[in-house]
Amino acid sequence: MTSKDHWIVGEDGFFGHRRRFCRDYDAEASMRELARIGCTHVVVNALPQPYALETGPPGEIYHRFYHYSPDLDQFVDTPLNAGTYPAEYLKSNLRFLQDQAALAVKYGLTPGMRVTNPRSVPESLLARYPHLRGARVDHPFRAYRPRYTLTLAHPVVRWHYAQLMENLLDAVPSLGFLITLINDSGSGFEYTSSLYPGRNGGAYLIREWKGHDEIADAAADNVARYYRVLRDTARSRNPDFRIVAELTNIPDESDAVLAQFDNGLDRCTSVDAVRERELASRGSYVMADVDARGSLYIVGIPCPRLCAERFLKTRSSLPAQDTLRMRVYVSPASLAPFDVNREIVSVLLGHGEVASVDTVTDAATRWVGVDAAADLVDIWELCDQAVREAPTVPLYGGSGFTWYRMWDRPLVPDIGAIPESERAYYEDHLLATFNNPHRVDLRADALWEIIKTDEASDIVTRHDDRFAPALGRAIATLESQIDVREDRGSDAVSERTHGFVTVATDLLDRLHAYASYYLTLRNVCSWIVDVHGYIATRDSKHVAALRAMLASELDNTRSLRNLWATSNVNFMPIHVPNENGHDYGPNFGDHLARKIDLMERYGDLPPRIDANFMWQMPPGFPATESDYIDY
Repeated sequence: MTSKDHWIVGEDGFFGHRRRFCRDYDAEASMRELARIGCTHVVVNALPQPYALETGPPGEIYHRFYHYSPDLDQFVDTPLNAGTYPAEYLKSNLRFLQDQAALAVKYGLTPGMRVTNPRSVPESLLARYPHLRGARVDHPFRAYRPRYTLTLAHPVVRWHYAQLMENLLDAVPSLGFLITLINDSGSGFEYTSSLYPGRNGGAYLIREWKGHDEIADAAADNVARYYRVLRDTARSRNPDFRIVAELTNIPDESDAVLAQFDNGLDRCTSVDAVRERELASRGSYVMADVDARGSLYIVGIPCPRLCAERFLKTRSSLPAQDTLRMRVYVSPASLAPFDVNREIVSVLLGHGEVASVDTVTDAATRWVGVDAAADLVDIWELCDQAVREAPTVPLYGGSGFTWYRMWDRPLVPDIGAIPESERAYYEDHLLATFNNPHRVDLRADALWEIIKTDEASDIVTRHDDRFAPALGRAIATLESQIDVREDRGSDAVSERTHGFVTVATDLLDRLHAYASYYLTLRNVCSWIVDVHGYIATRDSKHVAALRAMLASELDNTRSLRNLWATSNVNFMPIHVPNENGHDYGPNFGDHLARKIDLMERYGDLPPRIDANFMWQMPPGFPATESDYIDY
């Protein structure tokens, strides 16, 4: 395929996302780079303020999800919801959206939106029109106040969404697509089975005494009709507008929804070959995701061969379509200037061929010169081998790494023994309410297990036996090459190159951060294995293993704190205004110091987890746990 056959949404993890406020992130550089490497589309619907307008009762955490993937009603309004949000708020959001869309167009990219929808609306709107209350969509263990959507089964609500789309495209006519996340982060469709509170909704879709299949079919019809309303409205302004629906979160209804998809309604979910051909004949296509990053969290980790393999595997898995449709995740250029993975993407998107050794060598030559290029290529190969050996850590290895404060919380055998006042520095931003067992048990969250004990044990083994040695070889080789060139004073810099030491030192800090990140994940898994193992067996071997883990994490945290204090490399996203529930802030080093202090003071206690933690009441409740726990 040629570049003209591409429909590539570039995602650098920052633009059009809550991380737009991260340190040294440059939105224009992002647009320029995404265009250079061959992307054709980009998401632009970020908010211009660092925190969401949405709030909740004291102690609630659910409002944190409302800052990313903002829905249409965060930019424009209609007669139905006029006055629900301050006019100044909407104008500010819309002006920023217009500016970013114009920036995308400047670099030849089609701007679009990634929305979480249909999202809940403020209770003040439902107080005006109580008969339009739709589905409850919040997570009951994270929200103290129920949150509801408008009922899409009522034609006035569908008219409202059509008006939102019209108003938005009138203001930003260059918008060309909408990617949707559903049934998550404060959004959901009525009567779908995967709503966090269970199937529910307003009065207009389902009558009483209906069975599961009838409810699922009615819910699916409602979903498909909503997408058609948005598409048809958008296409009255832009005939090429497309909607890409992430249907994986409604598995019980997705087949019935797909049966109604046609031209301009795409999805991120592949189905069988016969179904794919039938959908393609109606103009409904699948868009696949490919990750061109070496790490989900540490920025700029190279893995050029693996990157190419992922891309080609994803492309080969796509059915025959008129266009190559992908969403490609890369590290941002302003934070990772020497990212060879982006060069691989550029070649694959530009020519549709296998990226050769020459691609990697050419990148190295441009950055460090012909004399040092081979050495840099060898180090990238060692990094590639290490990334392949990295264990997959469910949830904690991605967004959960900051949601659950993995890097700054103390890994002690009895977390509950630390007074609440001393845990507040990280618990204030933890994705867990005051009575969520996760606060004292790293295996648990609300009512489910994040990582099972046997899975955690496998992660520890893979880290120790395969990943750590492979990454250690890359770091040792890199350090040796830097030392040699510094000793010789031979790191000459031409007008066209940066010098080996400059590029290598940048990479070295990233690899040290990558090693620290994975060592913490490994030690979290060790905590799960040995705290739960001791509680189940009382075997002293688990205590010994916990002591070794604690010493490992203390050394790791001290090294990370030193790296944080001395490095000028943006190896992780840092939210500049302040830390929040999704990212660390400029006070990260202070938090590491607190973690070290708490681990030193509480590390020798025996393993313990409060089995009744979920049933505790807030401070000031007029009864003690012993009064009610046996009931």
